[in-house]
Amino acid sequence: MLNIIHPGDRDHPTTSNPYDFQWIRPMPKKPIAGKVNSGVNFYCGVEPTSSNTHWIHGTPNIYWYKNGAPLHLAPNMKQSGWSLRMRRLNHSDQGTYTCDIRSGPMRKQWNFILTVGDQTVDQSPYGIRWSHPMPVTVRKESVNSMVEFSCSIQPALGNKHWHHQRTTISWFKNNVPVLFDRRIEVRGWNLVIKSLKYSDEGNYTCIIESHGQQKLWKFFLHVTYAPSSKPIFEDRPFNQTVTVGSRAVLPCHPVPSMPHVQSRWLRHHFINGSWGAGPVVPGDPHVTIVRNWNNTHAPLVLNEVSEADEGWYNCVLRNSIGEVEDAAYLTVKPARKPHHSKDFEIPENTVLIIGAIVGVSIIIILCIIICSLLWYRRRKRKLEVMKYDLYHRTDPRDGILQPLVKSRRISSRSSTSSYPSVASSGSRPFIPVDDAFEFPRNRLAIQEVLGQGAFGVVRLATASGICNSRGTTLVAVKSIREDATYEEQCEFVKELEVMKSIKRIGSHINIVNFLGCCTQNGPLCVIVEYCKKGNLRDYLVTFRSYPDNFLRWWDDAEAYMSSVDPEDPESGTATRDMLSQTVLLSFSRQIAQGMEFLAANKCIHRDLAARNVLVNENNVLKIADFGLARNGEYYRKTSAGQLPVKWMPPEALFDQKYTEKSDVWSFGVVLWEIFTLGGMPYSTIPHEDLYSKLMEGYRMERPPLAPESLYDTMKRCWNHFPDERPDFSLLVLILERQLVRMANGGYLEMLADPDEL
Repeated sequence: MLNIIHPGDRDHPTTSNPYDFQWIRPMPKKPIAGKVNSGVNFYCGVEPTSSNTHWIHGTPNIYWYKNGAPLHLAPNMKQSGWSLRMRRLNHSDQGTYTCDIRSGPMRKQWNFILTVGDQTVDQSPYGIRWSHPMPVTVRKESVNSMVEFSCSIQPALGNKHWHHQRTTISWFKNNVPVLFDRRIEVRGWNLVIKSLKYSDEGNYTCIIESHGQQKLWKFFLHVTYAPSSKPIFEDRPFNQTVTVGSRAVLPCHPVPSMPHVQSRWLRHHFINGSWGAGPVVPGDPHVTIVRNWNNTHAPLVLNEVSEADEGWYNCVLRNSIGEVEDAAYLTVKPARKPHHSKDFEIPENTVLIIGAIVGVSIIIILCIIICSLLWYRRRKRKLEVMKYDLYHRTDPRDGILQPLVKSRRISSRSSTSSYPSVASSGSRPFIPVDDAFEFPRNRLAIQEVLGQGAFGVVRLATASGICNSRGTTLVAVKSIREDATYEEQCEFVKELEVMKSIKRIGSHINIVNFLGCCTQNGPLCVIVEYCKKGNLRDYLVTFRSYPDNFLRWWDDAEAYMSSVDPEDPESGTATRDMLSQTVLLSFSRQIAQGMEFLAANKCIHRDLAARNVLVNENNVLKIADFGLARNGEYYRKTSAGQLPVKWMPPEALFDQKYTEKSDVWSFGVVLWEIFTLGGMPYSTIPHEDLYSKLMEGYRMERPPLAPESLYDTMKRCWNHFPDERPDFSLLVLILERQLVRMANGGYLEMLADPDEL
């Protein structure tokens, strides 16, 4: 069928007629050639011009004529709105068709010349043809919507050997065969793609073969952004006061991260004691459209304003979700008359007033200078003590970093122990020394290195009589490298103070246990409990190489949990080295419980990741922060230091805002790490592109091992708005419920093959 769309009669100059209207699209100027038994569609839509103030939708009337006489609709004709549709054309349908549009005193006409020729017949005994007119080859669809491409055929008029079962259809994307799954499938002649992703964009080709005949059609799919909310103002209009003849600028701009937003400006008039009320109705004398819908979002500029320009101006933003608006009042005052020198008289007491003001100002400035000098002298005495804010809270609400003991200078005498020494050329920070946590260095026997990074190292050691024990205890000792900078030493001291403060509050089974420290007669050392299986990420990665260590969902995962007795290190050895969905979910709950404890005590972790979670021999997870042994693979150097950008939420990446909800975002990434067995988040996205991808709504896909309900929990943790993310108390409850459902057989899916991860 030929689809003849009008619009846009642009040949006529723009007028200021309040009843004027125009074609929506350019009108065809050449005769339209139709074929017998085919169809044609004449379209004559109009819209008001910018000067039309009396337009009411539906008011324009449309009349159709054929060869100058009123058109009587034949059985193969149908008039609908602006359109005249004709089916199964024959030679008698030839002629000149005229559409006549009338609205008030205005009238527009357009002539369509239709010719009807004979249908071309494919006389091939195996000929095929499309069974319907093929659609446009470019499709624009939004994310998460569905698209369907149709490529059905039928035998040509001369085909006498048609057999449906001898016809095949093939689909290609970017010249590669389409891979079908539950989201992408073929239904008869159609290709259906559900829940569109950005990766679905590309060129699609259907190839149909029948008895040696072949037909091909190409489509291009463009996946667009789907807004999740109404537009949000970045720059709002605000009330202004200007003088006659000056220039007024009223801003109105949406946030740049929300595309496909249109804006328009309205002017309100005070008529009969009212500004008008209710929605904007075309023809309402209280409202004038100053600038119609557009995508430029340029500010409204009024040059050489007059008193008649005073009033309310309203900016409206809209997208596919809805509209938002804001208004500003423009006040116009008369221009000030210039003063002539002969009219200007200096009051007699002006000199006295100016002199008094200058004298008082000088006295105030001298007082400020004296107070500043006194404050500076007192401040200078405490400068070393206050460096890096060691004796002040990092947050007024966060009391756990407040030191509870008096400070003493750290002894810098050399040590003959096996510790690396701090470079003598650099200065040493002050540190609060607490006898309750100070451990004798001579009762610590250092062994092999467990891990090291850019400026710190962790070693295995044995401690004699630590925590009132009678024998020796395996511990992990954190110490600073000898080439560490002063700032890095201060960060180490700050971490020590945090661990002391947490220890004073209480202990938690899922927080690594702080045992003591060595701050005298050698380098700074922090002593924590030793977790035999190392960090969670490396522990999970080992299972990729041993698929036999996986349990199916129906295996008795409860046996794993019940076999672990914290008092008996040898208990559960048969099941402790096995993994199942239940075990992975139990790992997730343990981390959530530890973070719930930290959040309840106003402690923000800021670096929650699987590499900072330790696993002991009983598979109990311990949240830690080996900040001085960090791996450069995960951290990006910035002006603020080294940052784990792939675990950070958008508000922390660019605004440096850290809250409990920042840790919730990181916890969602940890869940993804757990259920990919230590996979690298956003492995295909460069650091510099990550922020823009997150702002566009991109989130990582569901890991093969994760149930749908757990993936929903991940996505809730990755909500763009921090207040919409769940807190850790709710996450603990959610994960406990999922564990109960899984133990009762609520999930019927198996673990994926580890080789596919």
